[in-house]
Amino acid sequence: MKKILVILGVVAVVVIGGIIAYNVMNEEPNVQVILDHTDNTYVLPECFEQDEPSNYIEQSDMERAVELNYQPGGSCTESAVSGE
Repeated sequence: MKKILVILGVVAVVVIGGIIAYNVMNEEPNVQVILDHTDNTYVLPECFEQDEPSNYIEQSDMERAVELNYQPGGSCTESAVSGE
């Protein structure tokens, strides 16, 4: 009886560990952006020079930009986002 409980415990740990590992590995990375609070827009770091945000900026991620309903801050960012 003890053997069965130990085996069931090991199986449960392996199954739970597998589920957690699967979810972590399939999670998409959150894209880093620069929020421009003056214009309520966001700019991708690689488009910073071209899209020219104002001085009231903050580094954040795409999730936060979507929460704030910010729009792409220029043609470079817009084309990069639509191409993803």
